Amino acid sequence: MKNGKLTTAGRPPRDPERAGGIGDRTIRNLVRDTAAAAGLTRDLDDDERRLLSTAAEARDLAALAAGEREAFAAERRRARRLLRRSLRRYSGHSMRRGHVRHLQRIGTPRHVIEAQCRYVPGSKALARYLDDLVPWQDNPTVLMRRAAARSSGRMRRDGDHAGPSRAELRS
Repeated sequence: MKNGKLTTAGRPPRDPERAGGIGDRTIRNLVRDTAAAAGLTRDLDDDERRLLSTAAEARDLAALAAGEREAFAAERRRARRLLRRSLRRYSGHSMRRGHVRHLQRIGTPRHVIEAQCRYVPGSKALARYLDDLVPWQDNPTVLMRRAAARSSGRMRRDGDHAGPSRAELRS
């Protein structure tokens, strides 16, 4: 609530019917705080904060001579890029992708994933998240092992090759 009005993520919603819901900033903050609480991220030290600060960069550039500014700015961009690459980052998108991959791993059909996660049928965006793994039940080596086990006469109850029995190993 802000100034007596319901808000979404600290600002009035475009549609008053949706007031009070959570928005993108709320999700971002929840994910950031949860990742920090789980020890997945670390706090920046003062030098790193200064490197990422645009205000500090503007002050440093103003203090330099015109000829030195370009080289300083290029070096600062390089250092900033290296720092950002070294930091582990999490977002609401990480949750979306993780959910899709979890559904795939437990064997959920693609059309159900598309419907649940609001992708259009045949989505190329969804295809980028899915693993290219062959489901275990469709793995051709399973059938080959079962055929080999049947021909040798050694089978477990689930139909998979069991190898030598304990009695065979003892003798």
